[in-house]
Amino acid sequence: HRVRRVLSRYSGVRLPIAALAVGVVLWIVWLGGLAGQGFERDVDGNVIGVDHSIFHTAGKLVVEGDAELLYTVEEFNAALTEVRGRRANKATPHYLNPPGVAYLFAPLSLLPRMLGWLALGLVGFGAISLAFRAVGVRTHWGAVIAVLSLPGWMNFRLGQLAPLWALVFAVVYRLLRDDRQAQAGLVSGLLALKPQFGIVLALWWLFDFAKYRVAIAWSAGSAAVITVVTFAVTPDSISGFYDAAFGAVTDAKFPIGFSLNDTVLGLFPDAAELPVAVAVAAVGVGALWLVVRRHPDDLPLQFAAATMVALWITPHLIAYDWMLLGPALAALWVGRENQRSAWLTVGSMVAVWAATAWLLAQLGRDLFGVRLELAALGLAGIAVAAYWKLAAVSSSPSRTIPSDV
Repeated sequence: HRVRRVLSRYSGVRLPIAALAVGVVLWIVWLGGLAGQGFERDVDGNVIGVDHSIFHTAGKLVVEGDAELLYTVEEFNAALTEVRGRRANKATPHYLNPPGVAYLFAPLSLLPRMLGWLALGLVGFGAISLAFRAVGVRTHWGAVIAVLSLPGWMNFRLGQLAPLWALVFAVVYRLLRDDRQAQAGLVSGLLALKPQFGIVLALWWLFDFAKYRVAIAWSAGSAAVITVVTFAVTPDSISGFYDAAFGAVTDAKFPIGFSLNDTVLGLFPDAAELPVAVAVAAVGVGALWLVVRRHPDDLPLQFAAATMVALWITPHLIAYDWMLLGPALAALWVGRENQRSAWLTVGSMVAVWAATAWLLAQLGRDLFGVRLELAALGLAGIAVAAYWKLAAVSSSPSRTIPSDV
């Protein structure tokens, strides 16, 4: 009863306003910091768009015919030093994505780096807006909150790709909802470029094979073509990508982790990395199986669960990955007229928590010298609160999109 009273008190417009306020403050403070640096470097001393500089370097290597250097250390450091104009001396590979992503960045690498970073940010803004449209949200507020949120800010600041993966997820959902499984499977094959997310969609459909067999077939074919072509063009990248990805999984010192795996490793620093990752993934996959089995006809719920599990089982997340949650929550909200107020509250709680969890992690390091990677636990707490918030309203999913959304 106490939880319900607290949620009732802060429902309506208060949490959305709080989420927007947090985002506006983040952007203003950051832009002010950039201005103070003369827009020559980021507020933390790194180059502006530090992650984009890695993608830019990877694309540049592809253009120059040196794609075999993607997963090297010394050679990639040298190329990255040239791009950034400052020494890069990381002892492990910078580039951790499949080689296909480098080919996507080849055209952007022809632009000056800063212009490419701005172009990627604008593409990201457009992608997240289209993602909300794809799940049926006809207003722009969901996309605005997503862009202003901590995940949206970090995507633009660092130059990351989460809005693009969110768009792929949303388009796949829309096609499934429209009973276009072949097209959904074809689009989902793009996640061969983000395999930890693609695996979850495959598991979701395998758990109800009879229903999703067409999507599975087209997805497997699409992903196979993308994978075979990129690795055939760059055969040396197969072992390089595997080693880089495995090294990331077993890295217990990943910065600002927003996954349950990071939470466990933060609370128990002596735990072995790989067994923790496997155990956490097993729990997430089991939860997805239960959702598919208990709610076989609730596509929005299955989609939201698959999105959550994709984040859950990923060994290391940064805050920008949470952008995938926006369209997933919106899919639950659309078509549930009697639950919209509740889901608006829940979505806003996620947005506010995304910012406060990051601040907690920073304070833990600065004040106590420990890793307080509590973001995933906080999200689990929000899920419990959401249960209480939604307990009083009945769930009546609809496959139609109201015209006023």
